Amino acid sequence: MDLGVAPADWDLLHEDPNANIEVPCILTVDDDAGLDADLEIHGGFARAFPKKSYRVHVKGEEPEWDLFGDGLEKQERFVLQASWVDPTFLRNELTLWLDRMGGVLAPRFSFAELTINGEYHGFYVLIERVDERFLERHGDRKS
Repeated sequence: MDLGVAPADWDLLHEDPNANIEVPCILTVDDDAGLDADLEIHGGFARAFPKKSYRVHVKGEEPEWDLFGDGLEKQERFVLQASWVDPTFLRNELTLWLDRMGGVLAPRFSFAELTINGEYHGFYVLIERVDERFLERHGDRKS
């Protein structure tokens, strides 16, 4: 996954990680054409860590991707979690998996190698955003 972000916007995003700023970016997944999206820093306490987590929101027509291994489906938002406090990348994923196995409503996840403007930025956990689409998929929201 690549995020194309103007250097000035990247700097603005990280100038004050607690500022809740969105900046425009171009999102490319695998070899798909780049899509217009917004990028913001995700999390609370984790915003202070050197490796940031990000929230991505695709603008315009929603692409169909197989981000979570369940087949093609429209995805508008997702989180790229840095897992700074868990270098094994297993704690949160195991918890989410156990929740789902126990019948608890929990987001899906997968993994992604992230590049920013074509330069390697790190390994991330790709987490489904809990939003209206998530609730509709689980039958917990009336259309």
